[in-house]
Formats: sequence, structure tokens, C-alpha cells
Amino acid sequence: MVTDPDSEVAGFLLLGMPLTEDRDVLDVEVILDAGHLPLPGAAFEPEGRAIIDELLAEADTIGARLGRTTLQTWLLHPADEEPGTGEFAAVLRSAGYRLGLTEIQGHLPVIPRPVDHPWEISVIVDLDVPDHLTDDVIGLYQLGSDDMPRGGLQESDITWNRQRLTDAAARLRDTGRRSLIVLAHDDSGPVGLTEVRMHQGSDETVLEQDLTAVATPARGRGVATALKQELLNRAGAFFPAAARVYTSCAVDNHAMIAVNEALGWTRFSGGSGWEKRL
Repeated sequence: MVTDPDSEVAGFLLLGMPLTEDRDVLDVEVILDAGHLPLPGAAFEPEGRAIIDELLAEADTIGARLGRTTLQTWLLHPADEEPGTGEFAAVLRSAGYRLGLTEIQGHLPVIPRPVDHPWEISVIVDLDVPDHLTDDVIGLYQLGSDDMPRGGLQESDITWNRQRLTDAAARLRDTGRRSLIVLAHDDSGPVGLTEVRMHQGSDETVLEQDLTAVATPARGRGVATALKQELLNRAGAFFPAAARVYTSCAVDNHAMIAVNEALGWTRFSGGSGWEKRL
């Protein structure tokens, strides 16, 4: 505890406690003062290393006190850095964490382009889902959740139903976020959906990609690429300042990487998820 008002904060922990699924997980984020961060390619100075070691040890203590048996944290690193290498990765390994999932992050330009498809398109704003589309949205949300790459990270299965969708819409309103979904149907039923969101107070030129899910019988036919382009074509009507969509995917999700690259994806960073069992 800092008692001297003239003391400088060298670093702090930001801890998150999932309350719906993964209730044995504690999300851990370590933030160091810039003066203790190493330059790219350099090692921690002894003082900085001591601070991060102390913060990680405190996360263990708090996790045990709260009955959380699994700690998870994420690292951001240059897009060309081999996942699991670098100074921060070495620190986590020495603290008992193991690498579980690696991702690539980038952005797509919001550029309207012609897209030819046979589907009927429904646009859903802020999760205000019409009743006749609710079961289709729930089914595709469930499919996307089931197929989400997890690597070696512990994650509970998610069950989507009408109550969960209602709760998600309420959280969206409460947090001031916005959502735009493009949902496609053909004569056989739902083909797929893709969703972007905007966070309250964020840069209005930036949208964040959320779920993209394609019905199993429709896969391998370019549906995801066409759907995401359809969303880019329509985004300007709801988010006039939007210029790019930030998106990420697992490094071994080759299908989605190909989709993003077809849409003009610019890679800018990598991410790695780490886990420790107490």
C-alpha cells in the first residue's frame, strides 16, 4: 500500500473475475511504469524485474484467496516476433505460466466494394433482434462459440439461449457500446452472420470485429469473405466516421486469415495467451 503521497507508482495489477463462465479463472494484467519497461530486444533492469516478479506473486496470492485456481494473462508483441519468445515471455515462464494460444491482430479498411451473392440480408443494430430472427442468431452465436479457437487455455463452454441474448443486449446498452450484425439467409435457412462493435468513448474511426460464424453446410464457399464485405459496405450508414475494423484470429485459423487477407488486412501486432494453474 502506498502511504507517502510523494511516492511514485512503479506498477500495478489489474485483475478481472469472470462471473458467468470460467469462475475459477482470474484474469491478470500487469502494468509497469514506462521507466521500468525494457526497450525492444533488451532485458529488464534488475529493479523492473523485481517489480514485475512481485506483482505476479501478488496475483498468485489474490487468486488463491479468492478461490481462483487458474490465472490467465495476455501479451502483445510485434507481428514478426515468434510467439513465446522475448523478455516478457521469459518472465512469465519463470513465474510458472505456459503459452496457451497465439493470435495475429490487424485491421481491415472500411471500403465499399461490389459483392455478389444470392442471400437475403438482415441488418441488426445494437442486438435489437426481431423475434423471427432470434433463434437463427442464437444458433449462429452458439456455433461460433463452439468453434472459437482456445489453444491450451482453459475456457468453459458457452450456452446461448434467449435469456443470454437478452442479457447481452442489456449489457450493450448499459456500457454504451454499439453493435452491427449482418445476417444472411437462403432458402434452407441461416447461412451466417458477422458482427462489429464500437466502444463508448473510443475513436469513432475504429470498429472492432466480433463474431463471424458460417453455418456448417455453407462452409468452403467464400461465405465469410462475402459476408464481411457486405458488412463493410453497410457500416458507413451506421458509423459514418468508420475507416477501419480491428480484428484478430488464431495463428492456425488459416481459413479466417485468408478471408481477412482477401479484404485487405494489414497486420500490426501479435498476441499470446498464457495460463498458470495454482
